[in-house]
Amino acid sequence: MNSNWTKIMSFDNIYEAEIRRQLLQNAEITAVVINARDSMFLIGNVDLYVNSADEKKAMIVLQQFQGLTKVNSFIIRKPIELFQKILEQNNITTVLKEKESYKYILENFELYVPNEQAALVVPFLSGENLTGWKRVEVCQKVRQTQYKVQLLEDSDIDSIVIKKRDSDFHLEDITIYVKESNFEKATEILTKLEGWIIVQSYKKPEVAELKEDILAKAGLKAIIVNKNNQEFEILVENEHKAQAEGILNYSKQWVELRKCNNLVEAENITYILQENKIDSSILTLKDSMFLVGGYSIYVEKHKFNDAFEILIQTEGGTIEE
Repeated sequence: MNSNWTKIMSFDNIYEAEIRRQLLQNAEITAVVINARDSMFLIGNVDLYVNSADEKKAMIVLQQFQGLTKVNSFIIRKPIELFQKILEQNNITTVLKEKESYKYILENFELYVPNEQAALVVPFLSGENLTGWKRVEVCQKVRQTQYKVQLLEDSDIDSIVIKKRDSDFHLEDITIYVKESNFEKATEILTKLEGWIIVQSYKKPEVAELKEDILAKAGLKAIIVNKNNQEFEILVENEHKAQAEGILNYSKQWVELRKCNNLVEAENITYILQENKIDSSILTLKDSMFLVGGYSIYVEKHKFNDAFEILIQTEGGTIEE
């Protein structure tokens, strides 16, 4: 079994593993059962493997099989707990899980409901049943949402975050809700961004996104402000302006390594590169209507050949140039 496969579950008997393998196959996810159990001494496990790029999707399918459906997730606990409280007040049973694996760093807190109650959650996810709450901001990136939620928390404003994905696990948008009584104040905070200053502006959103990622890797928070889809400004906290300018002015040239159809595949590739000490960034691809259309992985130009070879070795084949 090469490194392109990931073990997602182990069982005491092959029957249980085969049930889940068939379940994944019905969801068009290739899965393999490896029986390492000794027939005489009954030691060892029966393991279920999937392609690394399908790991997260497979786990979601299996969670549903086990009676739970994931309805929301975020990197900060409180916005998810507030949403959980609203669901429970409406007699919807919930389970809050905390992810500790490095692969789920952007979804530390995940909220589940029983399968039979999943449909009841839809009006809350759309905002229709969020009585007393009002949409204040829509973001496309988890990290950008995190910074804005933290700004609101600094002013003692609670928020709810709702993440929406399409059927291919593309992150369509992330909506921030605040209580109606706090809406005007929250809008002012997120519009004025006091204590933050512009360091660069770009015509293309993907360039701004890449520069924000470079700053994040250097430990600096940066917020992207969209000026009517014509200009994209990068703001940092006032005290970090000089440092941010230095990083952006001397940042290396980045080139596209590969396009991916879904975020799960892109995240797995960036992890493989990181394990080989190659920095990479995931950029969201958008069509002419600014809808999510996939993901592109960028690496530093002088690291391109090394990254290319690593992916070939990992996948046991070739990748598109």
